[in-house]
Amino acid sequence: ADGWLPLFFAPKDNTFYRDALAEGFARPGARRGPDGFDVAAVVPVVINDDVEAAADAVRPMLALYAGGMGAREANFHLDVFSRMGYEAECAHIQDLYLAGDRRAAIAAVPTAMVEAVALVGPPAKIRADLDAWRESVVNTLVVSGPPSLRRTMADLVERHGHGEPIDVVGSVDVGHYLVDVLARRAVVAIVTRTPPDVIVLAIGRT
Repeated sequence: ADGWLPLFFAPKDNTFYRDALAEGFARPGARRGPDGFDVAAVVPVVINDDVEAAADAVRPMLALYAGGMGAREANFHLDVFSRMGYEAECAHIQDLYLAGDRRAAIAAVPTAMVEAVALVGPPAKIRADLDAWRESVVNTLVVSGPPSLRRTMADLVERHGHGEPIDVVGSVDVGHYLVDVLARRAVVAIVTRTPPDVIVLAIGRT
C-alpha cells in the first residue's frame, strides 16, 4: 500500500498507530517505509464560536458509525471508539440506535468523543488543536465542510505553520471538481465540488 486513509483517527492514540505502522514497516519484504507512506486522515471540521453547537454537527455521523453500522457483535467503528476509551458510551449509543431512538443516540455522543476525531469550535481552538495532528503520524488531513471553510481552513493552516505564506498557484478542472493548488512549505490543496459538497485536502508536511 502507498498509504492509509483512516476514517476516525484520534491523535491522542498516536502511539498505538505509530507502533502498528512501525511493525508493518519492519516486516521482511515490506514495500514501504515511513518516509514513503502517506497517512491521510478524514477529519470533520466545523468552525463555530460555540463548541457544543459545532460538536452537534458531527454527533449524528459518530452515532451512526458507532451505533448503527454492522451488527451488534461486529461493528469495527465501535471498536475504534472503544479503544479511545469510550467503550461504555458506545455501548449505550448502540443500544439506543438499534432500538430505533436515533435522536437519543445522537445526544449520547460525548463532546470529548467528537473532539477526539474532529476539529470543532472557534478558529483559535482549531488552530491550537492542530498541534496534536502535526505531532501524529498523519501527514494529510482530508476535511469537509461548507464553501466558506475553504479560505478559513487555508488561513488557519498558514497561520499555524512557520513556512512561507500560502498562495494560490493554479486551478485544475477534474470532472465535477475544481482543484486549487496552494504552495507553501506545508502544501495545501482544496478540492471543491459544487454544489453541495466541499472536500478539502490539507497536506501537512513536505
